[in-house]
Amino acid sequence: MHWTDAQLDTPLADLEVYGLSYRSIGALEDRLGCLYLRDLVGRSEEEIGSIPWSGRAALSELREAVENFVSGRIVKTEAECLRDDGGGSA
Repeated sequence: MHWTDAQLDTPLADLEVYGLSYRSIGALEDRLGCLYLRDLVGRSEEEIGSIPWSGRAALSELREAVENFVSGRIVKTEAECLRDDGGGSA
């Protein structure tokens, strides 16, 4: 796939509205140091699969979220993302 600079400069956290879970975003950031899509696209499936959170379901979630992002298909509202992050209620 050919990526634009704007796509590559997208923070992984922005992929939550495209279906990437908060948990997955945290694992990619914490375990692999991937903060932007640019940091992720050069990683192998084996490398991504080596982090404890991942398995077939997590890799499928990641693939689907990236496909949704590329096609502009938003699957969660920002309100749903905030509600699902586990840290919102006082």
